[in-house]
Amino acid sequence: MNIKILYYSTVYNELIKNFENTIKNSSDLNFNDHTNRFMEFSRGQEFSYKYYLDEIGYDVNVIYYNYNKLQKKWSSENKILNSNSYQVLEEQIKKIRPTIIYFQNIFLLNDNFFLEIKNKFPFVKLIICWVCSPFSKKQHEIIRNSDLVFTCNNGFLNSLLKLNKRTVKIDHAFDERNSFSNTNRTIDVSFNGSIVCNKNFHLNRFENLYYLNKKIKNFNIYSKIYYKMNLFNFLNFNNLIKFYSLKKKIKNPKYGKEYFMQLHKSKICFNSHLDIDNYSGNMRLFEGTGSGCLMITNYTDDLKNFFNDDEIVSYSSKEDALEKIKYFLDNPKEIVNIATRGRNKTLKNHSYRIRANKINEILIKYI
Repeated sequence: MNIKILYYSTVYNELIKNFENTIKNSSDLNFNDHTNRFMEFSRGQEFSYKYYLDEIGYDVNVIYYNYNKLQKKWSSENKILNSNSYQVLEEQIKKIRPTIIYFQNIFLLNDNFFLEIKNKFPFVKLIICWVCSPFSKKQHEIIRNSDLVFTCNNGFLNSLLKLNKRTVKIDHAFDERNSFSNTNRTIDVSFNGSIVCNKNFHLNRFENLYYLNKKIKNFNIYSKIYYKMNLFNFLNFNNLIKFYSLKKKIKNPKYGKEYFMQLHKSKICFNSHLDIDNYSGNMRLFEGTGSGCLMITNYTDDLKNFFNDDEIVSYSSKEDALEKIKYFLDNPKEIVNIATRGRNKTLKNHSYRIRANKINEILIKYI
């Protein structure tokens, strides 16, 4: 098999800054070495899919299209001068000549650029987009015109199928290469992830974390918290006060290897899905269990599709979550027993190798 996949990914600006502060000689690296070092550092979805799809026989090329320094480095090495960001993307497609293009983030894409790809580059046979967060009409054209749409969420699945019948559910997963042994679990409870205090996003998560942080002494929150100053949020003075109170207490988010090390230091991993989400399956569900934490997550109707009751713990309210967290902290053997069963289930059923094999089966049908 010699099928090239061009995997376009985006990353948090904070992750880029973290990398450049840690890897002091990154400016001296060539484009390929810089990309590989960054991928190893960030350990995002592209880190896993490149490894396991390459293992099957694909040739996956990763481009971080919002990492401006990397894109400028590619342009310089390929003698592409005075080009805007989309011209650089086109030059990369021309140079790599992929059979498949995968867009991990469609929210930064220009419709016109996307819709012209196949006209300009007939060697591209499949364009795939990943949609796993709330989308609006702005993204409809891209979704409709994708050859395949991947989503991690049953709730989004039905809406996406109305726009594109070639929508497939691909769940998140855990990469066994992110397992670290001999780590002391010194943190009672942790939360690692974003807090977007906006309608349809994380207002429930925000409320839960604010409540639990006041009630539990050794509760560590590693997060970037966002509070959009729209009319709804501005007039909600109670939430505004809670926001500033919580913001003072949270710690800087962890990324890449540091993030997984933080999970391995945690006895309990707290989880909360999107406000509009009545389904389970976010990344933390698998990364926490895969890291050997006791996962405490909000109850959803499809949670049993992923884990049994003796493999994770679910809660129905913030008060229920507090009661269960306190119980398990008083019963450490039960934490270990449930967390071990959860980890075993994740390694058996929810690994990136399994997801890559599923993607391979899908691609074979459509190439």
